[in-house]
Amino acid sequence: MDRLFALEPMLYQEPDVPSNVIRILTPWSQHQLASQRQERTPVQTRPIAERPHDQIYEFRKRMRADYLERIAPSPERVNDYLEGIVAVIVHQKHVGTDYRTFSRRTVGDSKALERNEGAVLRLVGAVLDLPPSRNARASFSALGLERFSQPLLLSGPCLLSGADISAISYVGIPPAAIDTLTFVAEPEYVLTIENFASFNRHVLEADPCRRGLALYVGGYPSLGTQKALRALSERLPVRVPFFHWSDIDPDGTWIFKTIEAAVERRLTPHLMSRELAEIYGEPIAGQARLRRGEGGASGIASLIDYLASAEAKVMEQEQIDPRIPGEG
Repeated sequence: MDRLFALEPMLYQEPDVPSNVIRILTPWSQHQLASQRQERTPVQTRPIAERPHDQIYEFRKRMRADYLERIAPSPERVNDYLEGIVAVIVHQKHVGTDYRTFSRRTVGDSKALERNEGAVLRLVGAVLDLPPSRNARASFSALGLERFSQPLLLSGPCLLSGADISAISYVGIPPAAIDTLTFVAEPEYVLTIENFASFNRHVLEADPCRRGLALYVGGYPSLGTQKALRALSERLPVRVPFFHWSDIDPDGTWIFKTIEAAVERRLTPHLMSRELAEIYGEPIAGQARLRRGEGGASGIASLIDYLASAEAKVMEQEQIDPRIPGEG
C-alpha cells in the first residue's frame, strides 16, 4: 500500500476509490409497462357470422360420415343388411352374380359382403346346407355367389368345338362351355377329383391313354361346375359309370353329396373307404362334425357313418397313388 501511495499520491488522497459506473437501462419501453387498472366494461353480444360455404369441407365431411358408417354401422343398418342379403341368397336371386355386384345391388355397398362374410354365412347356414368347414368363399361359391367361376379342367377322349384334345394332358374351359364338348369315343368312366395334384397324377400316371374322362372340380364345386356336370351326365348314357375321388374327411363327403345331387345318377366313391382311412389316415382333430345316418341313401353313407364315430380317421387323397376306377 505504501508503494501505491508513493507512486501516485494525488490519486489516493480522496476517501473514494475512482471507478467507472455503467448506466443500466431497462429493456422495456414505457409503452410496454402495465397500464393502470380500468373499470370492467360490460360484455356485448353479437350474432356469429355464418361460415362461408366451402365445397372441399362439405365433401370431406360427407366422406368422413360414410367412412364411420362403414367401419361402425348402426345396429339398424346391420339388421337391414343381413335380412336383405340373406333373403336374396335363400331365394336363389343371387345366382349368376359376382361378389361385389351382388353386394352393390342388394345393399348399395360393393364391399359389404366381403366385410361381413362370417355373419352372413352363419345366417345362411341355418337355412341351407353348407360345407362342414364353413369356409366363406368356398361356401358362397358352391351356392353360386362368386367373383367368377374358375375354369373346369378336364382330360379324356374329347373334342372341343370339333378339335381333338385327347393328345393334350388336359384343358381348361369355362363351365358354361361344356356344350362345346363332344367325344372321340365313349369314355369308360367319368371321374371327378377334388385335389389338383391328384388330378395331375391321375391324368399323367394312371390314365395317359385317355380311357376315361377326368375332371378337376376345384375343391368345393361352384354352381357353374355343378351345372356343367349335370349337363355332362345328361349327355352320357347310363352305362358310363361316374366316380368321385376326394379326401376322406367331412368336407370330402359334402363334396361327394353335392356332385351326386348335380349328376342325378349313381355316384361311386373312388379310393374313399374306411379301410384306407384306417391304414393311411390320422385321428380327427376335435369332435367329428358328422352325425350317423345323415348320409341317407347316398353312395357315401357308410363313410359318413364311419366319420361320425369317435375312433374315425381322416386321410388326404394324396396319400394314395392314383389308379383307374374299378381296377385293383
